[in-house]
Amino acid sequence: MDNNANLAALGRLITACRAKGLRPVLFDLPLNLTIVGNGLDKPRSSIHSGCGALARSRGVTYLHLQPSLELPNTAFWDIHHLVKPGYTLWQSRLTSELVKLFPKATTL
Repeated sequence: MDNNANLAALGRLITACRAKGLRPVLFDLPLNLTIVGNGLDKPRSSIHSGCGALARSRGVTYLHLQPSLELPNTAFWDIHHLVKPGYTLWQSRLTSELVKLFPKATTL
């Protein structure tokens, strides 16, 4: 599947979520940049720009957690999967960002 087909599928998923009353959020998955280096810069750039454009056009949030976390090589099992404490940092940050997106509670 090429990037356009992936983005079209993602767009359909956003539509399906909204049809069920859900509020989808897009976010990048972790990537071991120590190992990958700049070897995936071109596809990552394409994915980021495509997902960013899709998020803006559909009015959904697109989170980029990794740049601010600076996960070391030791946080990864392989290029995508985190080990403790990496997944603890990731889940904590993801939770913090998602909580900000919840509607504000109102008091009576």
